[in-house]
Amino acid sequence: MLKEFWSRLGDRYERLEARYDATRRVLERQVRLNRWFPHVPLGLALVPLGLILSYRATLSMLGVSATSVELEELTRHLLGAHLGGLSDFVVGGLLIVTSFGLFLRARLAWWLAILGLGTSLVLNFSSGVQGADGLVIAYRGFLLLALLGTRSHFSARSIPAQTALGLYVIVMFVVCAAVFTLRRGTHFEPEIHDSATALYFVIMTVSTVGFGDISPRDPETRLFVLNMIVIGVLVIGSSVSMFLLPVISHRLRLILGNQEDLMNRQRHFIVIGDTSLARNAAEELESRGQSVTLVLGAADEDAFYKDHDVIIGDPTDLEVLRLAGAEKARGILALSADDATNGFVVLGVNEIDQSIPTVAALNDPKYRSRLERTQPSILLSLQVLGGQLLAMALTGERVDDGFLDSVLKIGNASDGTSDS
Repeated sequence: MLKEFWSRLGDRYERLEARYDATRRVLERQVRLNRWFPHVPLGLALVPLGLILSYRATLSMLGVSATSVELEELTRHLLGAHLGGLSDFVVGGLLIVTSFGLFLRARLAWWLAILGLGTSLVLNFSSGVQGADGLVIAYRGFLLLALLGTRSHFSARSIPAQTALGLYVIVMFVVCAAVFTLRRGTHFEPEIHDSATALYFVIMTVSTVGFGDISPRDPETRLFVLNMIVIGVLVIGSSVSMFLLPVISHRLRLILGNQEDLMNRQRHFIVIGDTSLARNAAEELESRGQSVTLVLGAADEDAFYKDHDVIIGDPTDLEVLRLAGAEKARGILALSADDATNGFVVLGVNEIDQSIPTVAALNDPKYRSRLERTQPSILLSLQVLGGQLLAMALTGERVDDGFLDSVLKIGNASDGTSDS
């Protein structure tokens, strides 16, 4: 009885999964769902939350009412402000900047959004939840769960997103350091009583220029300045490298003559994998006058690859596929020895553009149903093909075009058949 129950439950789950896949395919065809969901809604959802956190934190720190937001009054309250809400102010700004990265599907933005939401929730619960905060906390919790559930959609490396996040970290550090410096203004010689002087002192100190026109009076203030220098060097150095390193590595590839940035990739085939099947497919395509780009997970010193357009990188990464020219490719062949990699490659290509023909190699028949769900244009199983050819040869059957069509349409995206 128990075995039958689990069997029925499994069958029902498969039917629900099939219905979900069918609904998703309809939506993708009608509204191009994969082009804007879920990154655009999640990015838009972060903006109001960031604004609310920043606004409320500012009012809380300055001790003013929601109707008292004139610049002069905020400035007058700054020296007497309590900075308990500074963390929410920083997190609020981070969420606003992070939303830009989510629009670009940036993995770094996804991680920082998770960090920001998680940190703000922990701080809220540690300080006690008031009645008015319940709705905002529930909204944060919902966004956190939504981001965790859509991790696979954020895999891009985006230089614009990295630049925006790096600049935000630098600006926020300078602003916070200026506020703390202004709060300790009476401990300097001469004393600091305005924000412009505080900002000047922070920039001169962190940049290690230090004209000596302003100096700390007591040991506690000297320790504060020392911490500001150390933290500033670390924060600014890591933030600058966040967007400079990708640019520098790109320039180095050009200087060293790497072909991957010099070749005009369009109307070509992309072959993924270092298997003999991948090599043979590339050679056969080139013998028919087709342009081929090979994507390898790791560098290979074999002479075969020295005369070909080769990209080294994770083929399941959308940025690697785009670098290989996936958006302008005539077809993409996922022919690696790992079925999971082939499946993720097909999913990535479908996310970029579902109209691009894809071929996925099936190495282990037990994963066939899973690989079929990724909807490759062609699902190729050499074990199935070899077995059928052997049986046909032994029984005297002829191999004609109809047989090849039936084999090569195992996972055709247009009809979803699985004839063999």
